Amino acid sequence: MTGVSIASPEKPSWQLRQAVLVYQGPSGAYATLHEIEGGATAPRLTSGRPATKEACADLARKLGAMSSLSGFVPPELCYLGARSIVWWRPAGKATVFFDTRKDPAGDQEQDELAAKTIGKRSGSTPQPALVFAVSAGKWFVYALRDSERPGPATRLLRAPYFNVWASGEICEGNVRLPERLSPSTLLEYERAFFDSNFTHPNIRGKERLLQHNGSAYTFWRAGLDGAWGDGFPIDALVPLDLTLQGLARRLEKGGKHDDD
Repeated sequence: MTGVSIASPEKPSWQLRQAVLVYQGPSGAYATLHEIEGGATAPRLTSGRPATKEACADLARKLGAMSSLSGFVPPELCYLGARSIVWWRPAGKATVFFDTRKDPAGDQEQDELAAKTIGKRSGSTPQPALVFAVSAGKWFVYALRDSERPGPATRLLRAPYFNVWASGEICEGNVRLPERLSPSTLLEYERAFFDSNFTHPNIRGKERLLQHNGSAYTFWRAGLDGAWGDGFPIDALVPLDLTLQGLARRLEKGGKHDDD
């Protein structure tokens, strides 16, 4: 290690105290903590000790105070990890915007069907309870059967929306997202989602967006026409083999699937 000078004599506010060495192998990672000797001008590492869970948690708390994810915790927040944030939205009405006049993923016949079925239209319709997640520059949405705060074991359902992939990832397109991610910007992400134009289903073929006798276009047209009444038709949602805890684990691993 070369000499490092962090604190000045006039303002010794920051001092080099510890170093963390991380060893990675095919089966995982291992870390050691090292105290610093020699002062700020010529620091050197002392013998290391294993980084216990308690030591890592203490370090995370100290670093978290400087993180953009720090702040007051809103009641809708479900999970806050090192690289992801997950929250839920109760069931209720929201205004949705459609523009299906040209379906870029379909053929000419499908384009014509989309245009005739919905076209360019908006309206306030019932929405199911939802789970939103943001991780590593990507955002996701899932649905809930019940409109109550989900727990780790709560099973997720497929969100019934256009422009959402089978993984739950939302296609951003030209949607303008909040400049930073923090508990205070959760509502901004929700607004960005509902204020965007739903143009076409991203789920086709063997995968199903909905459990519905008809196309996704006719389903949403019925909602825009008021056929759902005051509540979203929950039975139309597709169950997923994924829990809230499984989602959090997947996001913390960078989106890699695991046994959820």
